[in-house]
Amino acid sequence: ARNPSLAPCISAEQILLSDAVVEHSVTEIASSWRLRPSTEAHALHRGEGKTTAGARTTTLDAYVAEAGIGHIDLIKMDVDGNELSVLRGAEKTLARDRPWIIFELAPYILEEHGSSGAELLTLLQDAKYEFARSPNGPALTTSIKALVTSVPVGASINLWALAK
Repeated sequence: ARNPSLAPCISAEQILLSDAVVEHSVTEIASSWRLRPSTEAHALHRGEGKTTAGARTTTLDAYVAEAGIGHIDLIKMDVDGNELSVLRGAEKTLARDRPWIIFELAPYILEEHGSSGAELLTLLQDAKYEFARSPNGPALTTSIKALVTSVPVGASINLWALAK
């Protein structure tokens, strides 16, 4: 509403992106965007559970096809540990469009969700992406293991995945 010139470019939808088109099974996700103080916040990232009521679950690939999206240039993810699931559901889009991806690498949160920082980075590396701290910065030459272990428990770093 504050940027009416952008209205034709924006479609707000309540979608839970995943690696499969399934019946809605997740009833709550952690959000670090607290609106008020809470005593039930996560011990490390301080997020709290938020309902997913009203959201449908689908993959990015399915949504892109359904919505008739011709090309994606950029994916910005802030999904608090669900990155691997979202990207597994975006394999066709990543291969077709080669979008830049900005995401938060928080290995401890990925582990809480049953995956790992190494799995996430390996998926992107196998899809022919390299990593950088900024879109115009040099590619990181450190190994995936070294990159993951450089992030202290309870912390995160922002990374860019750039198509090779």
